[in-house]
Amino acid sequence: MEEKKLKEVEIPEISTSAENTLTTVGGIILFVGIIATLIWAFLSIRFSSFAYFAVALCTLLSSLATWAVLRVIANISLRLKAIQETMPRRLMTEKEVQQTEKKKVHSDFTVGETILYKGSKYQIENISGSTGRICIYRGAFAGYAWLYPEDVSKVEEKVQE
Repeated sequence: MEEKKLKEVEIPEISTSAENTLTTVGGIILFVGIIATLIWAFLSIRFSSFAYFAVALCTLLSSLATWAVLRVIANISLRLKAIQETMPRRLMTEKEVQQTEKKKVHSDFTVGETILYKGSKYQIENISGSTGRICIYRGAFAGYAWLYPEDVSKVEEKVQE
């Protein structure tokens, strides 16, 4: 069996600030909900009112449900980001690395320039220094896309005189 030498491939770091914010908001909602539940429970005991007890129970259940939903959403997002991070292979053989390095084209594109991709015009958002790939924003549903320079063409700006 042929022994392969492996080389590590760089994977960009993915931000988790939105998930941290969701988790924090969920914790605050749970904390405030528990405090409100204790207040409503105290009022139900003090005034012997079933209505206060019902409000206390509803407050507790709704704050628990909200906290749980926010945690689940944050965890789903983190899992999807982890999958996205591990999709590119972390290790490649030297031969594969050489083949991808041959594809590196240092183009004459610049950030902010308008390009044509699949019949639509897009503005260049970023250019990777290591691979030479171009980043465009395709819209809210499609998101960002990294393209090789040979997959796009420049839009020639006509100068009016």
